[in-house]
Amino acid sequence: MNRTPATRRLSSSLTSLYKKLFPRLLLLAGFGAVGITLWNTVSADDGETPFGFLVFLVAVTGIAYALSNTIASGLADAVFDGGDHLRVRIGDLEEVILIHEVESVKESLFLRQPPRIELVLKYSGTFGRVIAFVPARYSLIPFSRSALFYELEERVRIAHALGKRT
Repeated sequence: MNRTPATRRLSSSLTSLYKKLFPRLLLLAGFGAVGITLWNTVSADDGETPFGFLVFLVAVTGIAYALSNTIASGLADAVFDGGDHLRVRIGDLEEVILIHEVESVKESLFLRQPPRIELVLKYSGTFGRVIAFVPARYSLIPFSRSALFYELEERVRIAHALGKRT
């Protein structure tokens, strides 16, 4: 019995912002701070360049960019519900994952922004063994789980129970 519409999007439509725009905004802000510091140095009476502070700004910008890029790079671009399967797209590649092939569902409760749901697969697929995505309509309340997490967890539990009976 396929109760779920085949076109329902489970992942946030803002994922591309997390993956592409946010890291670039961090770079822009960091190098903007460097530019403002240099501008203020040139317009100051003493004209002394705070070299240590500039190195610090460039280092912080680089670290922030690398962290945001690393955190967001593993996210799926889109996840669609097909009832007994999920369609996952990352870039130009797409994979269909049957619900009974999902070993477990995890959701980050803290230390991860944006919040993410991770599907741990029984076997490694095109995108590896863990598929992470930002859920649509997630809550910003700390330590709270999304309704989608509970739904996917229940569907996986039912699929495993049905698989053991046959």
